[in-house]
Amino acid sequence: MTKFYFIPWPPTKLLKRRSVSACWPGYLVFLWALFGLALSPSLKAQTAFGVNGVGDIVRFDLSNPGVFEAVVGNSGAAQFPGGLDADGTGNWYLCDAANTQFWYKLNQVTAIAELVGGTGVAAGQTPTDLSWDDFNKRMLMLTTNPTINSQIYEVNVTTGVATLLGTVTAETVGVSLAVDPTNGDIYLQGNVTDTWYRVNPTTFTATALNPLPFDANFGQGGNFAADGSVIYHAAFNSGSFAAELWSVNKTTGTATLIGAFPAGEQISDVFVFQPFTNDLALGSIGFNPCSGAVSVLIGNIGTSNQSNFDVSYTQTPGAIVTETVAQTLAPFDVTLYTFATPANVAPNTYTIAASIVPIDGNETNNTLAPLNVTVGTAINTFPYEEDFEAGLPASWSQETQATDGGWLPGTAGSLSSAFWTIPGTNSTNIVATNDDACNCNKDQERLITPIFDLSGFAPGDGVRLEFDAYLTGHSEAMAL
Repeated sequence: MTKFYFIPWPPTKLLKRRSVSACWPGYLVFLWALFGLALSPSLKAQTAFGVNGVGDIVRFDLSNPGVFEAVVGNSGAAQFPGGLDADGTGNWYLCDAANTQFWYKLNQVTAIAELVGGTGVAAGQTPTDLSWDDFNKRMLMLTTNPTINSQIYEVNVTTGVATLLGTVTAETVGVSLAVDPTNGDIYLQGNVTDTWYRVNPTTFTATALNPLPFDANFGQGGNFAADGSVIYHAAFNSGSFAAELWSVNKTTGTATLIGAFPAGEQISDVFVFQPFTNDLALGSIGFNPCSGAVSVLIGNIGTSNQSNFDVSYTQTPGAIVTETVAQTLAPFDVTLYTFATPANVAPNTYTIAASIVPIDGNETNNTLAPLNVTVGTAINTFPYEEDFEAGLPASWSQETQATDGGWLPGTAGSLSSAFWTIPGTNSTNIVATNDDACNCNKDQERLITPIFDLSGFAPGDGVRLEFDAYLTGHSEAMAL
């Protein structure tokens, strides 16, 4: 019998297997997290994105925050995510509440967060919000501490290295940050005083505007309108005990309620979406080692319909394959396209990369990190039994984009981490994938069995796979 134990929250996944008593057609892929799809009939001029306390990325119209047009997906950020914004080239970034390893780049189709890094923040400071300074072409991040003043950093979006610009004075516990795109003026909201401040970009002295007409608490976030006319404040109102969207006058601080977010939600940051006219993006790459089928998830992030566009994949070793996707994608539509030309499935180790061929507004989302896959020799002797006592067998493989190697062999103790302890098992060695240990992206971990050749069996022969599975957690899934 094969036993699978999955323990994904806190973010640890554990798999143990003992044996397979018969066989299984094709191959098995064990997938921890499934992406959410961003579907919408049309793009609105006032489209915004927000992040909630568990890392879900949501899309809504600024004039109607009570209806989420889509939950794009769960980012998988390790700590409470507090900052969300896009840079000047259209890439999306997220910061969470960790003092280190806080900087993520978001996949615009699946919302999955790829850990970039995060260093340079002073001890005791917690990142609370970020805002793109379009006037000075830089990403700013706000940090706070309950007992000392807030600080403002410039973050290198490529490396996650934060450089201190200054410590804010005359303000307490800053949680929201917004930068005026027309002149680079800095604004922040103090959670203790329930007030927005204008911050001098040279001295970092805060000047209070009019106080908010409600008691703001918990997660907050801010972002300017694209024309710099108003601040949008994603707030939590302790009086109504609801998450709400407010507009704030940047001169006076006067706040006007736009509306409440859906009941039970807490939006900790928001950014106003400024799309390109043409912008196709890749969401994921998939490979079937039995058939050689290569699939790509494609999303339209621009404002114009996209029709009959080309996509390519490259199998190394191998040649480039380019095909035309003969369909029309409306804004925010997605499609899963499977290439008609399969990849090579001869036993070998391959790298598979994909790209969208058209040149569009944001070329940085036209490619993804490649898959590294191993195709082994088919199993045709049954019953098939295997374990992990000697490590990952040579006939098994994995697909991973994580930085620590993905599924790792070891004992329950050696694979545990500070915030998650793997329980005892009925074997000495197991394999596990644990994104708490590496604080890296583990949202699409695939552990792959050998190919099972069942050509010697007939219907009714009782071919079966036996296993026990254990799964618990939040916003996680296992698929066979």
